[in-house]
Amino acid sequence: MPSEPHPNTAPEFKSVREEHRALRKVQKSMAEHGAVPEDLAAELESLKQRARDLVAQAGGFWELRKQRRETESLRPIVRSVSSGRAELRRRAFQIARASAQHGMTAWAERALAALDTDLRAMDEQIEKLRQDPESAVQLRMIELSGWRDQLQEGYAATQSRQEHLDRMQELIQAGKPIFLKGPTGTGKTELARRLVHELYGKDPEIVRGNPNVQEWTMIGQVGLRATEQGATETVFDPGPVIRAMTRGIPVVIDEFNQIDPQVRFVLKELYNRRPGDCVQVPNNGTHCIEDGFAIIVTANLGSRYEKARFPLDDAEERVFLDCTVDVGYLPPHELYDLCLASLIAVRGQAPVSAAEAADVLKRYCDAVSEIDRIYTDGTSAFDLEGKASRGVKQALEKTVIDPGLALRLVRDYAVAGSRAASLAEHLARRVTDLLVNLNNDNDRNLMAKVFSQFGIITVPIGDLAATAATRTVLSSAPLPASERGSIPLRDAALLDPYRRRAASLEADAESLGVSRVKPPDTIIPGGSPERASAAVTAFLRDTFQNAWSYTPKQLAIAEQNLKPEFVAPSVVDYAARKADVNAAQSGQYTLNPETVGIDWDSLTPEQIAERTEIVDLNADPVFAKLADKSLASVADFVTRTYGSARLPGLELERRLYALGNQAPAAFKEVGAYVFFFGSLIRNANGYWNVPYAYWGGAGWFRGGYWLENGWNADCRLVLVKR
Repeated sequence: MPSEPHPNTAPEFKSVREEHRALRKVQKSMAEHGAVPEDLAAELESLKQRARDLVAQAGGFWELRKQRRETESLRPIVRSVSSGRAELRRRAFQIARASAQHGMTAWAERALAALDTDLRAMDEQIEKLRQDPESAVQLRMIELSGWRDQLQEGYAATQSRQEHLDRMQELIQAGKPIFLKGPTGTGKTELARRLVHELYGKDPEIVRGNPNVQEWTMIGQVGLRATEQGATETVFDPGPVIRAMTRGIPVVIDEFNQIDPQVRFVLKELYNRRPGDCVQVPNNGTHCIEDGFAIIVTANLGSRYEKARFPLDDAEERVFLDCTVDVGYLPPHELYDLCLASLIAVRGQAPVSAAEAADVLKRYCDAVSEIDRIYTDGTSAFDLEGKASRGVKQALEKTVIDPGLALRLVRDYAVAGSRAASLAEHLARRVTDLLVNLNNDNDRNLMAKVFSQFGIITVPIGDLAATAATRTVLSSAPLPASERGSIPLRDAALLDPYRRRAASLEADAESLGVSRVKPPDTIIPGGSPERASAAVTAFLRDTFQNAWSYTPKQLAIAEQNLKPEFVAPSVVDYAARKADVNAAQSGQYTLNPETVGIDWDSLTPEQIAERTEIVDLNADPVFAKLADKSLASVADFVTRTYGSARLPGLELERRLYALGNQAPAAFKEVGAYVFFFGSLIRNANGYWNVPYAYWGGAGWFRGGYWLENGWNADCRLVLVKR
């Protein structure tokens, strides 16, 4: 038995190659003797010592926090720890793989436990840094920059993808095949490629599955070649599977279920084979499996739209029963992170304003995620025109916006540079081009509705029909209002629209000298935007006629324009709207796409009271310092402070009038005017108004203040609670 190594005996390695050579000696010794000589144990100890040094280096950051400028030292520390962690993870995999093949010795068990302890210590140090507001900003900057660089290489390991990679590593270490299943475009093949590259430092062999694949395509075939003497000889040209076996690397069988089961039969013999086992190849003798060989298959079985041409048979299902990894689309917050990272230039500047990054980009990611959900689940909140009476729900038939396409649409904006319009205008143009070019009328219609609901395009939902005529409606739609801007990487690191890092990033933001951006909160719609807009249109028609006493001529003009514009308050240019006076456009109104889907009609007055809050802005010391308190200026303050997702509009005001005296008491404060900044209305004189409700004791008064009117002591703001 080898003696326990002592840290002082650890040699110094001059290069990574020498370290790898030492590790191979350890593995070879394990395989041959099941034990480790004392000199090799010392070499392993050097690897462990390096891990401890990296942990200590990360922990040493806490001694450097006395001055703000010293946070810059975090970048090389994190990079060093990250690269060290990747290396230790790879070495732990190599030791575990060798142990799985040759038997777990006491030494191997201790070595793996030590490496695992070091890896956990690194993670704990990084997590500790994330909990501090000062270092959390630096870590976020490093994270965004890292994803930007990874995207340029073709793949970014977000949290959900890293979890998949960890699970796949466990399966390979255990000598099991891996089955990656999920909808099209989720990155299954790239996930397999990244795993192999991380653990082996090589690319895998790949078989591109399709109905034309034959056995020889995967295994290889016998052919003829000319010799130097001018004769011919028979040679075997190995296919991807045999090459992977003999090279000791994984093979990826892409689109596995598109290969005929009779052809797939040749793989069944390999699923449970181990290194050292040999297989007989027809007409070419025996080939042995080298250490490191593994089989990874992918299939689009996660969506009902990907019909398996050749379903798995019972034997295959049993093989993959405990080694399947479900790969779905990116969650919206991870898609947002990658979109934001893709906008950041090498010099650390993103060509978007803080408002656009916090609001427009979030709504875009929410819309894409909703489309992905509809495609995967096969259901949507929209009734299919002409079939609602039969209870048929509209669903996407064959189109989806996968993360790769979603990222390309955003990345194009960064490439366009100063030639591009605002991000909102750019996305509206690119999304419109994408929809117009779709050949499936049903999918174009439904996707347009989703993008319109989230305010990415400004097409009124009710105007769309499931026909090719939708192309004309899309092409003629106005672009959403927005303003071009630019933010440095540090400000981008503070953005947190999904409230994932709010506690650590906002607590000390002002002390870092960074302008804090209050992002919108997430609201999950529970109703139909179509039904809500139809109800609001009817409510306004009654308001114009019976509450605002429009003349027949004024009512006729308003009727022509009585269609909603879905636009988030945070992207509205209120100063421009204040100056925009056009009586011919009377009747126009806006709805907030982030709140219009809330099904207020299904909530009781008590539930509405629980879901909302009434705010007196005059009690806010920051608001009190505003020099300009016109409603246009107030709207800008409100959207900056609360975001869009907390600002309901006419859809909630309509519900209050329907409830009458049963409305929540908080809305009926005597003498108070409750404003709904989620909507704007253009009145008969052509001025844009913010709608408000006033309880008179016996009933409601419905009114609107012009954007140039001032905010008074009796004005109140209604919000949706977080």
